[in-house]
Amino acid sequence: MSESPLQGPVHLDDVEKRSMPGSASWARQMGPAMGAQELGMNMVELAPGESFCPYHYHLGNEEALFVLEGEGVLRLEDGEHTIRAGHFAAFPRGPKGAHKLRNDSASPLRVLFISTMMEPDVCIYPDSRKANIFGGSAPGGNPDSRHYAKILDEDAVLTYWDREDH
Repeated sequence: MSESPLQGPVHLDDVEKRSMPGSASWARQMGPAMGAQELGMNMVELAPGESFCPYHYHLGNEEALFVLEGEGVLRLEDGEHTIRAGHFAAFPRGPKGAHKLRNDSASPLRVLFISTMMEPDVCIYPDSRKANIFGGSAPGGNPDSRHYAKILDEDAVLTYWDREDH
């Protein structure tokens, strides 16, 4: 991982606002702006009726969120929970940390997401039976610049020796 220079305080307005494809929602990746090496931070604004990521969990990273403004629904392993400004939650690695956030309200939902940024990582999507394997980008960096990123169908299984000479 390359060293980023240590940064002084950074104002949110100085961090590029990135729109989410096909969405009215946006995010600001604050980790790289601060010079973070192993800490990711995203300030996300979810438009009414939208979700941030499908229901998922990570095998390599922990995540957390803090609701800054608005109200939404947080799906966890034990069901759905209404959350609003002031709520926070942590998502440990593995199935117990599975989560999905959506905005069912008529107003924007602003949330701060924090995560460890250990790579490589594997993200599992239980509802759609997919696995996302990725690595090789800076913390909070552009996912399109990763050295390796594959989303695999969990039902398409190969054995260890398939397609190998032995």
